[in-house]
Amino acid sequence: MRLIGTAMMMATAAMLLGTAGCNPYGTYCEDKMYCLRGNELDEDACVIELEAEEDRADLWGCADRWDEYQACREEFTTCDANGDFTHYDRCDAERDSYHHCMP
Repeated sequence: MRLIGTAMMMATAAMLLGTAGCNPYGTYCEDKMYCLRGNELDEDACVIELEAEEDRADLWGCADRWDEYQACREEFTTCDANGDFTHYDRCDAERDSYHHCMP
């Protein structure tokens, strides 16, 4: 019985590690938390928040607009000299389009 429990825990850990590398928001959140001096828990919270927003967008038929907004943020957001993680208003049109789609 103990062997089965250990095997299950190892399989679960391997699955979680495998999916963490495939996360589309991992790099964005890592960069954001590096800029904002966050930690691994902050990175995890960032990923969870973005995944939840993606699910919400999909639910309301706004997935394309979410994808455009997030792609813009991934391309243009940077850490400025003041330690702000910003896209300097380059993604405002995409953000507005997404927000107008959502209820």
